[in-house]
Amino acid sequence: MGTNAALVHLLENKQNAFTDYLNSLSEEELHRSIGSKWNALEHAEHIYNSLRLLPPLYATPAFLLRWKFGKANRPSHSYDEVKKRYLEKLASKDVRNNPFAAKKGKLLRKSEVLLRIDRCIHKLKKQLLKMSSKKLDLCILPHPLLGKITLREMLLFSAYHIEHHQLVMQRNAATPKP
Repeated sequence: MGTNAALVHLLENKQNAFTDYLNSLSEEELHRSIGSKWNALEHAEHIYNSLRLLPPLYATPAFLLRWKFGKANRPSHSYDEVKKRYLEKLASKDVRNNPFAAKKGKLLRKSEVLLRIDRCIHKLKKQLLKMSSKKLDLCILPHPLLGKITLREMLLFSAYHIEHHQLVMQRNAATPKP
């Protein structure tokens, strides 16, 4: 299933690749959007919005998480299983009313968004290194698309989610201007 250190390494790798990609874009590329699709900074803001609630939840004692959300009734899924399930759900759901979407018209600065993402990941990593594997696999959280998933699965999802949005940005960048 992977150690906590392996989860930290996975998150770091996905975040570093995402940050490197955003830093490689020009100002024009950061703000370029195709039709109603998000621009690169809106993707980054969405990543921040999806991560920002996790540090306080991961700092919450296990008994409170179990009391509020319940406990897992199955083993945690692997990275590949979480990724597969997410892509299946994404293909079958209308995600236009995403509660974690960047607010349209909000002035976004690359350095600020990346700093906020970095702070969230840093807090998560610190908590993860102190956390037991039992808590990761026993406690669950609600996910808007995947339903109830374990803390471990939420971290695996978060890592893939960062990668997924980087891939979307790269596809959008490769699309010729209309």
